[in-house]
Amino acid sequence: MHGEIGGSGISVVYLAEDLLLARRVAIKLLRPAVAHEDRLRARFLGEARMAAGLDHPHITRVLSAGEAGGSLYVVLAYVHGSDLQSLLDEEGPCTPARTAEVVGQVASALDHVHAWGLVHRDVKPRNVLVATRAGGHCFLSDFGIATPARTPGTAAQARPERSAGSPGYGAPEQLAGLPADHRADVYSLGALVLACATGVEPWRLEEEPGLRERVHAALPGDGAALSAVIRRAMAPRPEDRFATCGELATAVRRWADAPR
Repeated sequence: MHGEIGGSGISVVYLAEDLLLARRVAIKLLRPAVAHEDRLRARFLGEARMAAGLDHPHITRVLSAGEAGGSLYVVLAYVHGSDLQSLLDEEGPCTPARTAEVVGQVASALDHVHAWGLVHRDVKPRNVLVATRAGGHCFLSDFGIATPARTPGTAAQARPERSAGSPGYGAPEQLAGLPADHRADVYSLGALVLACATGVEPWRLEEEPGLRERVHAALPGDGAALSAVIRRAMAPRPEDRFATCGELATAVRRWADAPR
C-alpha cells in the first residue's frame, strides 16, 4: 500500500502495487466500522458487480474483488491524476472547448450505463477522474448508489438520505425518493456542465441570494445559449429534459464551437 487516496463514509481507497504485473492499482475497502453491516456489504459488492459489467473507455475498470481477513475489497485500475472537482477548485472553470470535451466523455459513459438499464445517480465532478498522463482523459467512477432504472408504476426507491444523491446535482425526483430513470443522470450532467463552465458548485445557487443570476450573466461565450442548454437539462420535470446525455453533450459542443 502506498497510502490513502480517497474514500467516502463507508469505504476508503488506497494506492497499491500489483507486484505480479508491476503496475499501480487502487484498492477500495469497506471501512472496518461498517464491515459487519449486511446492507452495506451488499451495497459494496453490488457496486463492484455493476461496474465490472460495464466495459467503456470512460468508466473506471474493475480488476477484481473479494474478501480478505473479513474485509471486502475491490481492485480498480488506477487513474494517475485528480478528480474534476479538485481541478475546478485549483484551476477555476474550464474553457468552452474543455467543458464540451469533459461533458462529451462523461455523457458517452452515462449513455453506456443507461444502455445496460442502470442509473448512476451520483454524477458530479468529484466522481469524474481526470488522468494527467492521457491528455485529460475522463473516467466516470463511484457506482455506490447506482440502481436499475425505475419508471412510474414500479416500486419507489428506498429513501435513505445517504442514497439520495448529492445536493445541487441530484434530480428532484431522485432527492424526493421517487422512481428515477436515466433522465435523473441527464439532470446531474446538466449541473456538471454549469460547474465546469463557471467553477461554481450548483448547490450554492440555492443558498446564496442573487448568485444564480450573476452566474448565468457571466457564462462564457454565448451565455444565453449555454444557459438555455443548462435550464433544459435541469428542468424539474424529467420529460422536459434532453432525452439522452449524448443529446445534452451535442448541445454543449454546438455552444463551444459557435463563432465568437
